[in-house]
Amino acid sequence: MIPWIVPYKQGLRELARHEPLRALGAFHAAISACPVTQISRLARILFYTGATLKKIGAHDEAVHAWAISQKLVKRGPILRYMRWFANEYGMAKQDFADTDDWRAFYAMQLKNYLEIKQSSRMGSRGEKSMIRDLIYDTWASLKSSGCLESMNCSEKIAFFRSVPIVFPLAAPPVDAGIGAE
Repeated sequence: MIPWIVPYKQGLRELARHEPLRALGAFHAAISACPVTQISRLARILFYTGATLKKIGAHDEAVHAWAISQKLVKRGPILRYMRWFANEYGMAKQDFADTDDWRAFYAMQLKNYLEIKQSSRMGSRGEKSMIRDLIYDTWASLKSSGCLESMNCSEKIAFFRSVPIVFPLAAPPVDAGIGAE
């Protein structure tokens, strides 16, 4: 028997039994075992992986799995799912367009911050909260200015990337004298 079929069918059974975490594990095994030459089969596994991720509340990850599936096979139910659940930014669609814009702006600015930081990740909850507040304050200023209202999605993306936010020093210099007495 083909090695990826067993975990794939197991994933479908677990999904039908409303056991999405078990289904996710099985689909992961199926993806790992499926040869890349089996493009349509791989796309189908990714499609069901996306459905499973959506079921457990990982909406952005579901859209990501469907986007990969759509790149492999450009037809079928995946196109319908992408229209229903993905916004123009390629993220999980929110209830309001403003929320879609905010999430895209936040993701781009957070990426900018993590690129300048030495460790490339958040160090604490306080740091995460401070950076989120800093990004949100900039967002609130942009929204209140009304400059986004006449822009389409691609213009907003270019604009979001060009907005400068001066982030605090990501890590103190080694010889900053902090803690020295």
